[in-house]
Amino acid sequence: MVTKVGSPDGSGVDPCSRGVYRVLLPTRALSMLSRFHRPPVRSQLPVVLLLGVVVVTVGGATGAVSTLGRWEATTCPAAPAGFNRTTAACVSTSGCTAPHCNCGPSTTLSTADCTTLTAVECVAAGAANCSADPRCRSFDVRSDCSTGPGGVHKHWITHQEGCTSTVPNSDWVVYTRDTPCPPTPPPSPPPPSPPPPPRLLPTWTPTWDMARSTMLYTCNHSGYHNASYAATFGVVSYDWSNAKDVWAQAHPMNCEESLTKQAEMVLAEDPGIVGEQPRVWVYRNTIK
Repeated sequence: MVTKVGSPDGSGVDPCSRGVYRVLLPTRALSMLSRFHRPPVRSQLPVVLLLGVVVVTVGGATGAVSTLGRWEATTCPAAPAGFNRTTAACVSTSGCTAPHCNCGPSTTLSTADCTTLTAVECVAAGAANCSADPRCRSFDVRSDCSTGPGGVHKHWITHQEGCTSTVPNSDWVVYTRDTPCPPTPPPSPPPPSPPPPPRLLPTWTPTWDMARSTMLYTCNHSGYHNASYAATFGVVSYDWSNAKDVWAQAHPMNCEESLTKQAEMVLAEDPGIVGEQPRVWVYRNTIK
């Protein structure tokens, strides 16, 4: 025979809608429990069920028969319409599987304190906020599941993660939308390859003359280069240090003017053919 006798502390508060019951067991059933307690049990045995713990009282002796997790009872707030409930879990993208995982680093959309609310009211508030936010896929509630106000760190949090983004944590209950999660979008395609650079070809008319298809890069530190020798090449290019012993003595130094003079000496020997490659190139410098 089972009779409900009220809360054990006399407050009338029924934790998580669980009652406290007195169970009267027949003598035959008591023999199965006698191994847990001494002295032998009497013909009728009061048994108190409280928060998932079966406490047996016999002749002043008390012992625990079994213990359940505090979130295991189905009388904690049920999932509101449009949501599914996962007990002893929180939303996280960590992938943790330990018994008490860290609830992060999921994306928090909104949160609110529930200290002045009942567990049912706290769940309803979280569901209303999540339902109004199209980004929200789930919300979790931290509560002792008590039907009255009070409790420590009692609040709800909404997240854009859902479905498979839950990890074990006995301090929380997760409520996820019961609609299918949107498919994971495929990765963005790579950006298109840049177009190839334009072909950088000389703008002058090509020639098959071997002498005019050669190039000389040179300099003469001690003075000007031999222009007659330079004219035997198709192109001659002078380094900035050409005739350095000459222009370095000027004040200010006149490297630029010296290079121009050297080019004019070569062009005087052979001005080249109009439309073909320039006869003389110079490596400019800013030395003064």
